[in-house]
Amino acid sequence: KLQFLYLIVTYMLSIGMLCLALLAPVGATVRTPKSNFVFVLTDDQDRLLGDGDEYTDWGSLAAMPAVQKDLMQEGAVMLNFFVNTPICCPSRTEFFTGRYFHNLQKRKKDHHHHHQKRKKEDMAENAKGSLGKSFEGCMHANTIDVGSKDAGMFGAFKSAGYEVGVFGKITNNQPVLLRDLMTNRAASYVNCPIKYRDYNAKTWSHYDDATRKTYVETLSVSDPVYGTTYQTSQLGNRSLAWLDSLHQRDAPRGVAPAPFFLYIGVHAPHYSADPAPWYENAWPELRAPRTPNYNASSPD
Repeated sequence: KLQFLYLIVTYMLSIGMLCLALLAPVGATVRTPKSNFVFVLTDDQDRLLGDGDEYTDWGSLAAMPAVQKDLMQEGAVMLNFFVNTPICCPSRTEFFTGRYFHNLQKRKKDHHHHHQKRKKEDMAENAKGSLGKSFEGCMHANTIDVGSKDAGMFGAFKSAGYEVGVFGKITNNQPVLLRDLMTNRAASYVNCPIKYRDYNAKTWSHYDDATRKTYVETLSVSDPVYGTTYQTSQLGNRSLAWLDSLHQRDAPRGVAPAPFFLYIGVHAPHYSADPAPWYENAWPELRAPRTPNYNASSPD
């Protein structure tokens, strides 16, 4: 049983630079891309907690020797990295579209009443964990371009000849984004939990652009595929299976494989920060740093 756990933070400057090229104006000269990309986005990964009673430059990464060895020491770490709107859905939407927040506003005021009606409908759909209808935003950010074939990162890579695999959390209005990616054919393959907040999500949305096949998979609780329902492990194994399928498709034909862009959006370590069962007691000596203001109370 393969229990592949992604607990990685990596800032991919190269992806950002390539996105600028892919989203360049029509007529701009863009070289044919050949590199493969694996972009892993963790949710609420800290830079402060450390592995003892002192804050460190690495935060919780200090307790992850494999990540340090294979990614940080073998790659690049940017300590002076900034985001325009450092909060949840707006930050994700900015990164996926290359747009600043003021260019991600929702519909015009003359659509306000229609927008509010659709918002209520999609909030109900989200609550049920089914694919939404037409509300295109979350946390005051318009996410409609994230699932666009022409304006978002995934669609831009696909239009540039990449096989694009999307796994895990995309934005907070997940069901709507899944619908948009599939409807717009903005990705080659989509395999994501519909209820991304559930660390043991049971329902997974599938889309294969080659066959136009779309369906929802429900995991068995007693005998789940890959031996566990834990979301991060599911994402790791599902993404590896997709890469294997690309190799198995192209290798027998003797053709050069198309470059791929693999996106993995894990919910970890976002609250409720549920650990994988096999790592639940892996670091019994670690705790949040006890600085002078730890658990402080105020008469106000």
